[in-house]
Amino acid sequence: MDTINLNFDGYYVSIEGVPSRSGVYCVYRGIQNKEKNTVTLNQLLYIGQATDANDRLSDHEKESEWKKELKYGEIAIFTFAPIVLDKDRAEAAMISKHRPPLNSEFRYSFPFRTVQMSLSGCTALLSTSFIARDTRTGRGLGY
Repeated sequence: MDTINLNFDGYYVSIEGVPSRSGVYCVYRGIQNKEKNTVTLNQLLYIGQATDANDRLSDHEKESEWKKELKYGEIAIFTFAPIVLDKDRAEAAMISKHRPPLNSEFRYSFPFRTVQMSLSGCTALLSTSFIARDTRTGRGLGY
């Protein structure tokens, strides 16, 4: 079985901070404490992937939906993990496991080879080790 390792490298309180790199990103609703330079994440809203995450998030079609989910005093907070190869499978595995409310594709299916996911770094509200099983075969086995 393949393993995909993702290291989420920080919490970003603005899209401008998200790297212009290939990878997987998460969008949360949460609260920023500017005095303590901390964030509190309240809910994972969306998971995506892009060749240039900053560019993708700067003009994302779901941005208005994220904003509708924010409660009083909350902001959108982002995390990012660089990955070039297999980012589609990594994104789908994370969506299948975490089922964020604003993702539709892959919430109840994983049409890829079974994969072991290992997440590290800034992983609040995420499972850090899980297996995403191929739902096409009915056996959960990869090829």
